[in-house]
Amino acid sequence: MKIARLIACLSFIFFCVDLSSQALKSVEITTTEEKGLQIKTFNRFQQPGYDLPFVSIRIDNKLYSSLDARITDDNLTILDNELVLFVSDIIPLASGGFNMKLHIKNVSDDTLNISNIVPFGESQKHVYLTSWDKGDPLSRAFIFRPGFVPVNVTLPDNSWGIGLGIINVDNGSSIVALTKTNRTLSSKTRFSRFSSAIYPDGELICDVWMDSYIGRWQEGLRLIFQQNMLYDIEPDTFDNWMYERKDLEWIKTAFVGHFVSAWHNYFYDYEKKRGYAAYTDFVKNTRDLFGGNDVLTLWTGFPVLGLDQRNQWDLVHALPGGVKKIREISSQGLRNNLRFMTSYNPWDLPAAQDQILKSTRYENPLEGLGKISIEAGFQGVMYDTRSESSKQFQTAIDKYVKGFGVFPEGMCVPVDMQHCMMGRTHAAIQYAPFLNLNKLIKPDFAIYRQIIIDKENPRRDVSLAFFGGHGVEFHLYLPWEIDWLQELYAYTGKTVRILRENANNFLQYNWTPLLPTLVDSIWVNEWPANEKTIYTIYNLKPQGYKGSLFEVSPKEGWHYVDLWHNKELTPEAIGSKHLIKVNVDPFPEDYLDTRAESSVSCIAFFPKLIQVSHEKNQIKVTVPDGKKVKIWQGGPSYSREPVQTIQSTFFTLNESEYRKNYKGDIVLQLFDEQKLVDVYIIPGSSIPETEPAYGNYSLSKGQTEYDSQYMQVLLQRERDLLNITCKRNVELQVYPKDNSKQKPAVFNQKNIVIKLLDTFGRYEGDFVILAKLNGDTVDSTNVQMPYGYARIASDVETTPLVSAAPVGMTYIPGGKFTFKAHHIGDWMIKHPTEDTARVVDMKAFYIDKHPVTNAQFKQFVDETDYKPSDPENFLSHWNNGDLFAGEENKPVTFVSYEDAQAYALWVGKRLPTEKEWQYAAQTDENYLYPWGNELDSALCNTGNGILDPIGKYPEGANKYGLEELTGSVWQLTNDLYKNGTITFIILKGGSYFSPQSSWWYVTGGALPLINRQQLLRVSQGYERNSTVGFRLVKDCSN
Repeated sequence: MKIARLIACLSFIFFCVDLSSQALKSVEITTTEEKGLQIKTFNRFQQPGYDLPFVSIRIDNKLYSSLDARITDDNLTILDNELVLFVSDIIPLASGGFNMKLHIKNVSDDTLNISNIVPFGESQKHVYLTSWDKGDPLSRAFIFRPGFVPVNVTLPDNSWGIGLGIINVDNGSSIVALTKTNRTLSSKTRFSRFSSAIYPDGELICDVWMDSYIGRWQEGLRLIFQQNMLYDIEPDTFDNWMYERKDLEWIKTAFVGHFVSAWHNYFYDYEKKRGYAAYTDFVKNTRDLFGGNDVLTLWTGFPVLGLDQRNQWDLVHALPGGVKKIREISSQGLRNNLRFMTSYNPWDLPAAQDQILKSTRYENPLEGLGKISIEAGFQGVMYDTRSESSKQFQTAIDKYVKGFGVFPEGMCVPVDMQHCMMGRTHAAIQYAPFLNLNKLIKPDFAIYRQIIIDKENPRRDVSLAFFGGHGVEFHLYLPWEIDWLQELYAYTGKTVRILRENANNFLQYNWTPLLPTLVDSIWVNEWPANEKTIYTIYNLKPQGYKGSLFEVSPKEGWHYVDLWHNKELTPEAIGSKHLIKVNVDPFPEDYLDTRAESSVSCIAFFPKLIQVSHEKNQIKVTVPDGKKVKIWQGGPSYSREPVQTIQSTFFTLNESEYRKNYKGDIVLQLFDEQKLVDVYIIPGSSIPETEPAYGNYSLSKGQTEYDSQYMQVLLQRERDLLNITCKRNVELQVYPKDNSKQKPAVFNQKNIVIKLLDTFGRYEGDFVILAKLNGDTVDSTNVQMPYGYARIASDVETTPLVSAAPVGMTYIPGGKFTFKAHHIGDWMIKHPTEDTARVVDMKAFYIDKHPVTNAQFKQFVDETDYKPSDPENFLSHWNNGDLFAGEENKPVTFVSYEDAQAYALWVGKRLPTEKEWQYAAQTDENYLYPWGNELDSALCNTGNGILDPIGKYPEGANKYGLEELTGSVWQLTNDLYKNGTITFIILKGGSYFSPQSSWWYVTGGALPLINRQQLLRVSQGYERNSTVGFRLVKDCSN
């Protein structure tokens, strides 16, 4: 037989390690023919009451228990004739319990995929943690509890494939064990996130830790995750140097933030000439909806870095108004407890030599960060592409700015939490786990759920952050005015208000996740502190729930309050137990398994500090000295101010005054400084407040066409045109479904063409089209403009027609053209795609043989005395309006889209569309390069960092005689696109500048003619740079 020579390892092994100074003093591990590898006892006599495997293992996803292992004639313990198992190196730990090594050796001829190594085995008899393929592909860890559905959890990045088991043994004790693969000691093994592939004769070695404790299963979780930090760091050696600093205290209670790019129109609105007034409005709106941001990250890097030689700090200087204006914005924010943060791209680290070839302008990175933070008033930094910081980094930046927060892009592992106080659950995990166990490891480490708002309602992410007692970081890529987005932010305000007013509770180390509940699919976390206890509730039952949910322990002089609905609660006594009744709101059933699912609630257990007595219409209130009372009509909200704020130990309220035009509940909040310490509700007579219903925000399912007896509809998305043909004598009304502030557009003609950007602004989502006859709706449909969709916003204005080629131009004959476009990178800002790979009919036109030169542009400036409306960076490579010697025939740069249009108007030409540029460049031969389909470094500048004069590579011309089509300057086209928040111009042609030190940079050099690049609009001054020029076209009369 195949296994005859492999037959397993230990006829009988008995390990009994006595740890006399620890609670877990011994463990008895045996291997027998009948029971395989098992644990017989703990502390010589304790056992769970059933056969206990040492571990369970999945081999190619099939579950095996170590009890299934058998002993061979060679004294090997073998599992499924494929894996040899044995335990070695049992070492007592000073912190308690012990560590050992589990060896898993592949003795088969096949590569075996090993996963789910769970101490004590996967079993419905006890609690365990392991991965499961039901979760997000990047986060598959689940806690399995007997009698409950599994709960998806977030783990540190170095603990993806861990296993954890918790069992109850005699005398009220419990045992907890952790397994973690040891990549250093293993051999012939390939590791992935949740499994390991062991090659033939390979060995996977796992560390196993075991310890005992007394208490609920959550205490075993706390022992492993919090007290021992997953054994990622030696116990009692964690350096709290940052957490003890007063200047960094703000990080612990920063619960909401935004990541804002400089090119977002709600930061700077160039189009409407509102400038930074757009950001002022954004700040005001966020305050009204969720109390404002605690942190705001200003992003200026990818996908702009590398387009030209400016480094990341130069791009901050290039913003409208420069660093002086940014400092003004930052200072205003700080006065309202908003920390303005910059972004740090460590990949923008050019070598100190050969800068022109390697990367952007050299600057010592830490000096650059420190300097820009002083100049612009930044109080923190988002540390791009990193999941950690360091003591050296923090100490270095402290020399420039005290209280400076470092916010890595990812989540620190436990050992790195010593030198960084904040991190995020990355949006790459699209379907966030229910519970973030990093919060259990270090409760005062600030966690943010990164929430990308680009295509659907992410209400679930807000709910889970609240449930887990941590913050949210929004990335907004949709128009601010969308109704469901406003509702989402108002919902965030309700959660964040509770987090802020009870912030101390969410920093406590004794919080308990996943209390036992009477109803499954509703989860409860407990957050106790000396002055009160908070319970956060997360619900996945679409119908909601009203009734008893979990056990509590009432005590004299204390009471329970539903903070979500602002209601007094009375526990229900059942025998010796007390159960709290909850009211959890419903949500639409079709939101299950989407990012919009869930509802939440919150209960507080307060001491009765507000004493109230009623005498007719008089309400007499007594509170402890030094406290402040806020009085509300209905629930507290950021959208309005309290009716009254009183700081007095005794006062009287005239109830009739508060009941004028209002019959609902009156809510009294008692504060000790910013801390909520009690709530008292004076019930009203009107219908209680309920959570506003939120419905489907897309009914069209992506529809672009509709045809009925009343109308025919066609939405041309990329062209931004809605075409409607009326078939009957009806009135048509068109309006954006999710912007209730916009009135319908009404039409009575037969053929209607609507430019949506002109009529409805940047709205994205469903458009409703109604056909009305005598005031009644007789037909309706929805069509959809997808979120973030790039729509053409520029028009092509015909030039004076000519029949012969002007000097310096060449004739491009009309014809059919298969337009294909390629771009590098698309996840952050969508490129246009609708016309790609389609056959296009092209008219004949003339095009410049070369890009416009400095000498030609100087003639324009001199003859017209042209002065741009925004002069920032205009021709900044010139010498005070004059040309440097030798620059005359180089392509003009440091010009904006408007500068190019002004020059074009002067010479009677225009910018080419992308299709015109590419059609002329590829010719009817449809080449990728002007000369053929392969790059030839002898025919162009491939990116040596030096801008050549025109005409240097005459042999690199295409068949029409066009030169500098690639590797010279990026060339502006007429095509300007908009989506909900961003405007960009299409560039063609590659560039002489090609940074090589990081793949995150814009790809320059000599690129194929089908390549396109975005020039993101912030302001004219921002977009003027050393690598962008233009050539022009002229319309033909032929």
